[in-house]
Amino acid sequence: MSAFVEHKFDKGFILDETTLRKLNEIISKRFLNIADHPKLIYHIYRDDSYSYVTESLEDIINEHNDAWRKITKLSLENYKMDEFTFEFIFSSEGAKLEITGKDRDEIYLLFSDLREYVNNEIAVRPKFFTKSPTYLGPSLLILGMIGMVSESIYSLNKISDYKDPAIDKLLKSTDVNEKLNYLLYHKTSISSISGIYVWLLILLIICLISFTGIIEKICSFMLPTNYFAIGKMKEKYDSQKIRFNNVFWIVVVGLIVSIIAGIIVWKLTK
Repeated sequence: MSAFVEHKFDKGFILDETTLRKLNEIISKRFLNIADHPKLIYHIYRDDSYSYVTESLEDIINEHNDAWRKITKLSLENYKMDEFTFEFIFSSEGAKLEITGKDRDEIYLLFSDLREYVNNEIAVRPKFFTKSPTYLGPSLLILGMIGMVSESIYSLNKISDYKDPAIDKLLKSTDVNEKLNYLLYHKTSISSISGIYVWLLILLIICLISFTGIIEKICSFMLPTNYFAIGKMKEKYDSQKIRFNNVFWIVVVGLIVSIIAGIIVWKLTK
């Protein structure tokens, strides 16, 4: 009885020379135990609408993989056989593996070895990073709405203070100092109302950024996924990793430290 396995990896992949060579080693070793010893081949698809098939891993390693000739899809296959088919596809949609053959034990051993290695070393980008452009815009919008609602509630509470009978009494008073205090209070309330308009402006900016695709470009630039880190793209990927680490430590960690320091100062001066 034939065996068939199909698996789509949930996480995004980063494929480089080291992981490609290890994949080649795992597959070639398992192919030796399969009847008729199938031979591994590589089908490469590039952004310049060129594609080719090769048996040599070095042809992929030596690809320029620059901006206009970058690899968009890589399929690891075997020469077509009646009793065994193997296809491992890496593309912008992620990684997908399909194996069909008569030797069930060898099929499942090959599948298990590949799944374990890919999950641990290649498919390393969590779902959030593969879907971050989709999640990030609405998340920022929700945070902005929460901020605006909070500001509105605070401002309305301030405005409701005007209905206090004590203020009517103050208006009838001839004491100039008391009226000056009232004006200062009124100015503070107006400034709190203006905070609502600030949040409305922030929401508008978030909406514009979400619809223009800027968030998607920033995410793909800072945290590339489903990425072939070979040739020129390897150099680009390394520089992006350094840039992301710098941003994380300077901006994110710096912001956290600043918030903690602000809280400490506020507690001490309270």
